[in-house]
Amino acid sequence: VLCARLPWRAGEPEAALHAVRGAAMGGELLGISRRARLVLRLPRARLDEALALAGRSLRLGAETLHVGAGKPWPLTPNDTVYARLVITGPAEEQPFADALGALLRAQFGNSGVACQVVLGKPRALATRAGLRRGFSVLLHGMTPEQSLRLQEQGLGELRLQGCGIVVPYKSVAAV
Repeated sequence: VLCARLPWRAGEPEAALHAVRGAAMGGELLGISRRARLVLRLPRARLDEALALAGRSLRLGAETLHVGAGKPWPLTPNDTVYARLVITGPAEEQPFADALGALLRAQFGNSGVACQVVLGKPRALATRAGLRRGFSVLLHGMTPEQSLRLQEQGLGELRLQGCGIVVPYKSVAAV
């Protein structure tokens, strides 16, 4: 639905769509609250095009969602960042960790990033191609530059389906 309104989105490597929260209603139905937020992660150059969605309606199956006014929210560096679901290919923990390390080395050079990596819960995403599995990922001890770069580029696959979106995390004390 969004690709029809923002046709450039699928070809934009830094574009991402944060997962929309809702309550399972049985089957494939998701109950979405009137206060749910549609959050797009986009390069600054695409901001005006995305803000033009305000006041429009998006048709999802039999349901219609109304898009309210948007506002830009700049990325902020943080020494701890978190991604709710990262998909790298492997579904088992050790092969996933190895693939994640390779991803970080690809983004930051052979040395990767000198930070603590914590794999969280295994998670899954149902796609048209089948179930994709991954893990939540927390990275602690990042430089501001590394933090912003990961937030801009994300981690792993399926960013347009809400995966690999990196956000600042307040504390690792709970981990």
